[in-house]
Amino acid sequence: MQEKEFGFIITQEISHTMTKNKLAEKMTNFLAERKKDLMKDLKLPENKIHTDCYYDRDSREYKGFLLVKKPCTDNRIDQLYYESKAIWTSTDCEPYTISIYKNY
Repeated sequence: MQEKEFGFIITQEISHTMTKNKLAEKMTNFLAERKKDLMKDLKLPENKIHTDCYYDRDSREYKGFLLVKKPCTDNRIDQLYYESKAIWTSTDCEPYTISIYKNY
């Protein structure tokens, strides 16, 4: 089975009451927690999951990325996406939008 690169894109709109620094801190913490979740679920070392985030000025959104490199089937990747999306959106009160990223 070949190694595939896939991941999650987490997006949060910026409100007028939230500063960019505060939002960056929240997103960084969110990504760190989700990285730990994925490391545990997928039994992967830390260097196989990468995180990054940035502010998109055009859409006024803060975006975070969790990229995973792992030998995996398409069905398993889709299953991971739906399970993770359900868990992550129910445990956090922030209005995050979570989508899948596939690079293969």
